[in-house]
Amino acid sequence: MLELLTHFVGLLVQLLDLNFSGSNIALKFLDLVVEDELELFEFLSLLLEVVNSLVLVTDGGLTLLNFALLRVDLLTQRVSLLDKVIKLLLLLMNVLLGLLFLVLCFLVVIGHESELSLAFHTSIDDLGKLLLVLLLDTINVLPSLVLNAFTLILVLCGKNLAVLSQSCSFSLLLLKLKSIFCL
Repeated sequence: MLELLTHFVGLLVQLLDLNFSGSNIALKFLDLVVEDELELFEFLSLLLEVVNSLVLVTDGGLTLLNFALLRVDLLTQRVSLLDKVIKLLLLLMNVLLGLLFLVLCFLVVIGHESELSLAFHTSIDDLGKLLLVLLLDTINVLPSLVLNAFTLILVLCGKNLAVLSQSCSFSLLLLKLKSIFCL
C-alpha cells in the first residue's frame, strides 16, 4: 500500500511538472534559438580565422615572389655592371695598343731616318719582340676572362630561374589551396 501511495505521489508530481513545463515552452524554444545562433557565430568566427590564415599565406607567397623578383633585378644590375667593366677593360686595352703602335711607329721613323748602328737596331727589334710577346700574352688572357665571366653569368641566371620556378610553384599551390577552401 505504501508503495502504491508513493507511486501516486510521483505521478502527481510529474503531472504538476508537466503543467508547469508547458508554460516554459516558449522560453525553451527561445533558448534553443539562442544556442543555435551562438553555434552559428562560433562557426562564422572559425571560418573567419581560416580565411585570415589563407590571406596571410597568400600575402607571404606574394612577398616571397616579390623577393625573387628583386633578386632577379639585382642580378641584372650586376650583369650590367660586369658588362660595363668589360667594356672599360677593352677600351683600356685599345688605348694601350694605340700607344704601343705610336711608340713603334716613332721608333721605326727614328731608326730609318738616322744612321744608327746595328746594335741600336738590334735593341729596338728586341724591344719590339718583347712588347709583341707581352701584347700576345695579354690578348691570350682576355678571352679566358670573358668566357669565365660568361659562364658565371649563366650559372647565376640558372640559380635565379630555379628560385623563380620554386616561387611560381608555391603560388600555384596557394591557388589550389584557396580553391579547395572556397569550395
